[in-house]
Amino acid sequence: MERGPGGPVPRHPLPGRPARPHDHRMKGASPMTDATLPVIDVSGLNSPDLDTRKAVAAEIGHACDTYGFFYVSGHGIPEEDILATVEAARSFFTQPLEKRMEIKSGATNRGYTALKESEHEDGKPDVNEGFELGFPVPPEDPDFDGKNPVRAPNRWPDLEGFREPVEKHYFATFELGMTILRGFALHFGLPEDFFTKTFKRPVADMRLAHYPPQTGEGVEFGTFDHTDHGVITILWQDHNGGLQVQSPEGDWLPAAPIPGTFVVNIGDLMSHWTNKRFRSTLHRVINRPGVDRYSIPFFFNPDFDTHVDPSDIPGIAADAEVLEPVTSGPYLIGRFSDYRHSWKEEDA
Repeated sequence: MERGPGGPVPRHPLPGRPARPHDHRMKGASPMTDATLPVIDVSGLNSPDLDTRKAVAAEIGHACDTYGFFYVSGHGIPEEDILATVEAARSFFTQPLEKRMEIKSGATNRGYTALKESEHEDGKPDVNEGFELGFPVPPEDPDFDGKNPVRAPNRWPDLEGFREPVEKHYFATFELGMTILRGFALHFGLPEDFFTKTFKRPVADMRLAHYPPQTGEGVEFGTFDHTDHGVITILWQDHNGGLQVQSPEGDWLPAAPIPGTFVVNIGDLMSHWTNKRFRSTLHRVINRPGVDRYSIPFFFNPDFDTHVDPSDIPGIAADAEVLEPVTSGPYLIGRFSDYRHSWKEEDA
């Protein structure tokens, strides 16, 4: 959700560099405000009662069809664990720059990304910095050859008390993502493991993001308007706000922080997988004067070689137009490489 502009989005996206259409602006949806973005208690997805699970899945499906965004409560992640992760992030970003740069991200999404590292399609940089980690990959992993930018070992700072809470939050959010995917499957009348079975060695990255206070006059974008690339993004945001979502009418509306919730949004790959039934919606982040903003987006994407075919979902094969299948990993790499400066570099 807050990774960067994400490049243009196609009407019928295929791997490579597509172009952004207007149909991602939720045509046909009802007017949207932060008050009407639904808050869905997802605890029922863990119920032994199928009807209870289906009821929650129906709420999620409606939110994804209509807005592409929703809040989740009942997620089961303790507040104290979240705050421990935020404190770890704060301790990392308040280190001297030279310390942060010791684990600078190069040709992979691992380690530190500096301010203005990513840029919008018009060349304007995003004003945020981050620390990124992914699904654990040991150096001896047969798929790791140092050339795949979305599959690489994590890089950790030499900072006491940092790794444990960050890893704990990663795996807790991962489980939340699996729960939501089971809801997606139920919504479409599929086996509950239809999506989750593609998450054995996933391209699932988490980012600790720091947005510094706005400097100067006018509007400063922590992240310019973009859609996310992947399946879903699960976002924790602090109380300072700044996230905005574009309405069907083209207005920018706040997705205000709600205590005890995460924000979930649909990405381009999930929109493709559902033949655009689920909406991947434009959003952005505005920096605030006088305050530092912290957020933790989790970019939840399947295994690198996942075959994403909309015709596998019941009812889609009968659509007038059905999008072509894509392979998850190459699709994501094609999108990320449009705007990540460091992917043109070598890891230090």
